[in-house]
Amino acid sequence: MTRLSLVVPDLNYLPEKYHPFISPAVRRVYLDTSVHTDLQKQLKHAETRLARKICSEEDLMRRCEALTAALNAHRMGEAEANERIREIEDDFYEAERGLKEQIGELTARCEELTIENAREKKLKHTKQKALEDRVAAAENQNEELKRRIKKLERERRESNQVLSSDEDSGEELPSSPLACHQIEFAPSSRLIKPLPRRRMVRERSCSPRRRPPVCQDRPKRMRLVV
Repeated sequence: MTRLSLVVPDLNYLPEKYHPFISPAVRRVYLDTSVHTDLQKQLKHAETRLARKICSEEDLMRRCEALTAALNAHRMGEAEANERIREIEDDFYEAERGLKEQIGELTARCEELTIENAREKKLKHTKQKALEDRVAAAENQNEELKRRIKKLERERRESNQVLSSDEDSGEELPSSPLACHQIEFAPSSRLIKPLPRRRMVRERSCSPRRRPPVCQDRPKRMRLVV
């Protein structure tokens, strides 16, 4: 086996003219690297993609953290909203139950008022009918009173005419006013001529004969009260 010495003298101690003839102990090997160029390009491209992927992953992680925080906040808000919804539903059911009770009470009250209204209408109709009957009876009574008053006035006029004719014929008239009223308001259905009084024989005097007083007071008319 040949032993090669790798000792190389220091060039600082040799003249420059010998320097080109001194070769280093490490030999340079020249290899054809044209075959591995595509691999190097692919490696660089892969490294670039890896760097981009790392950046993209970091961005995605940041976005994921932000979305997670937003999701947690949304969950908290959703929980609060659900709690509020449950409270509102409880209030709604309570209000609905109270409203149904009020509707039942109002319906019962409406039925009572309807029955009472029908009873009042019936009572009003009965009272109105009774009042109409009373008014009709009062009108009939009024007409009857008017006929009686007319009849009494007619009888009074006829009685006055008879009395006037008796006075003209020389018969004595009743001297008492009460008798006059009794004659005028005698409750008779027909005219009755009063009986003549017996004449008393008196001595004639020189003084002129005084006529007996005649009742000229007209009777008061009856007031019709309806």
